[in-house]
Amino acid sequence: MTTTVFTLPGYRIGPYEMRVVAAERDDFADKRRKVEADWTACLVRIDRHAQPRAALGYFLRHLVTAIHYRSGLNDSSDEESFTHSLSTGLVELARSNPLFWEAFMELAETTLRPGAGWIQAAGGFSPDLALRMPRRITHRSRGCQITTLAQLHCDKAGAYGFYTLRGGLVELSDGLQGANLAVVAIHEVLHFLHECEGLDSAASVKRYREVQARTLLRFWKDNPTFWRWWLSVVNPLNTVETPLLRVV
Repeated sequence: MTTTVFTLPGYRIGPYEMRVVAAERDDFADKRRKVEADWTACLVRIDRHAQPRAALGYFLRHLVTAIHYRSGLNDSSDEESFTHSLSTGLVELARSNPLFWEAFMELAETTLRPGAGWIQAAGGFSPDLALRMPRRITHRSRGCQITTLAQLHCDKAGAYGFYTLRGGLVELSDGLQGANLAVVAIHEVLHFLHECEGLDSAASVKRYREVQARTLLRFWKDNPTFWRWWLSVVNPLNTVETPLLRVV
């Protein structure tokens, strides 16, 4: 059976157990909407007539909204808070909902980049099959280099990931692995994406929800190798559990 946004398994975000349902216009509390979360009923209503790409976009906007909702963010929250919320939220979503996550990545791959390898990567790789971290990513007309730093340097600095504003450089500790590496990597990449999109601490929560969802879709499509690598890291077959590390 072909996976669509309406056939995705249920999933948990924070205290909420959610599932997607196809909805007609009369089903929405606000008739102008194409996606709407009913937190009491634990339902996500998406316009049943939406085309696959649009439906994927609506659903991702819901996920971003739900992640920030569970983090308690509002218009007073700064850029670092929105970065931390989304990076940890994506990792928690992937690791806590493996069946949902695999189906979601199947939907993303078939819709955005058929043959990108995300479906296999979302199922996890054993350590000896781990993919090599890409050294460069792009967004719009900008590029960003990714490199590693010695863990000893990061220990002294008290942080394990860095992004150089206006420098297009992400630096990650070479001692990171598993969930820690996944969180820190996407956290620093989000700083880069936010800079490209003009998102700063003055932006509203509504703008963050809309731009982050739209930007993630474009980033996945334009950087399929990075996303395949990240998927292989976030949910490998064998992972040593360690506490999440501080990022900046």
